[in-house]
Amino acid sequence: LELLQPVAVIFRRAPKFEEDIYFMMPSPDEAKALLDRRCGQERSDKDNGNKSQLYDPPALQEYVDRLEASVAKNPVHLVAYLYTMYGAITGGGAAIQKMVQRTFGLKTKEGVQIFELDLKGTNFASGKEVWKELKRILDEDAVDHLSEEEIQLILQEAPTVFEGNNALVATVQKTRAFGKATMDCTRRVGVSLAVAVAIFAAIMYYVQHNS
Repeated sequence: LELLQPVAVIFRRAPKFEEDIYFMMPSPDEAKALLDRRCGQERSDKDNGNKSQLYDPPALQEYVDRLEASVAKNPVHLVAYLYTMYGAITGGGAAIQKMVQRTFGLKTKEGVQIFELDLKGTNFASGKEVWKELKRILDEDAVDHLSEEEIQLILQEAPTVFEGNNALVATVQKTRAFGKATMDCTRRVGVSLAVAVAIFAAIMYYVQHNS
């Protein structure tokens, strides 16, 4: 994971998600309430007495729990998540951003900041360049630092990432927002990026309709 430091700073997404939520919600108070409700509660772990965040919908909680447990057991599993999730954002984020703007009728990039990459102070000129470097690091440099067992662990974890993504998407797959976004994305850039835009559509649907 140390090899990813040159691109890691670009992957800070949480503040941009919050910006999008505050833009989409009718008022700052409602945005804060939504954020508090979605991931602001705490739960106690009866087994070890620790507290952890409580996320909603349940599919998101399962996703977070699975990620935390998986990485705690085998930290190298995080590579599968980085490659899958951030590969979609850096490789096709600009295209997805435009589709989401059309789908939700957004006139500016406000509301879709999650797809904006802050490249100031870096050696990258675009998201595609970031994706190429990420891919190069994982496909070339990392191989020299990983054992065959670790490589197999990453490959085995990758399908689980997609399964988790699909479970999140399924929570709103019957909504018009999801259908329109997925259809538009599939038609224009293919199935590989459809999941990414569908996840974003799911998030925005919850933001707009579950205050």
